[in-house]
Amino acid sequence: MRAVNALAILLSIPPPYSTTIAEMSTAATAFLDPETHVFVSGPNRQISHASAAWLTLSAAFSPEVSRKALLSTLAHSSAITPLTPYLYHHTVDALLSVDLHAEAVNLLKSYWGGMVKAGADTFWECFDEKDARASPYGDVRNNSFCHAWSCTPSYLLRAKLVEFLGATDVGEVKMGILDERYIRETCGGTKDV
Repeated sequence: MRAVNALAILLSIPPPYSTTIAEMSTAATAFLDPETHVFVSGPNRQISHASAAWLTLSAAFSPEVSRKALLSTLAHSSAITPLTPYLYHHTVDALLSVDLHAEAVNLLKSYWGGMVKAGADTFWECFDEKDARASPYGDVRNNSFCHAWSCTPSYLLRAKLVEFLGATDVGEVKMGILDERYIRETCGGTKDV
């Protein structure tokens, strides 16, 4: 709704969702626990990375409140953590949206880097460093081992972390070169590929 309102302003028409945004932002305050600084939901007051990410990305709260809630959630021992690149993407994006760049980079390294350390040559649909056989489907054989949300690190590094990391140039990698190097290294130095 905020994006539609911004587009409406660019088109010189009245933003259609201002009232709804204000009402929803006010309603969202019911999810913030003022004592623990985390977002909670449901009768059991569940704490999850998903709620923290999406409430932050909604901009229902100030960056300071969202920053504190995200950090408190990430540090909370009983918070429900993501299992998939999809939700880790939104968590990293939420961290970046409130200028927690170092924390975002650390999460990129620990989650996607954890897959690499576990032996992945593609990024998996789900990954739990404590249980490499974890699956939202009840059987690891149902998981995708080359998943679309795995492009998240490349996107976030290029689109949102270039300045923070001090990159001076964004290049490209041609898969043919990587494939040829892999073949040479695994086939005993064969030059003709």
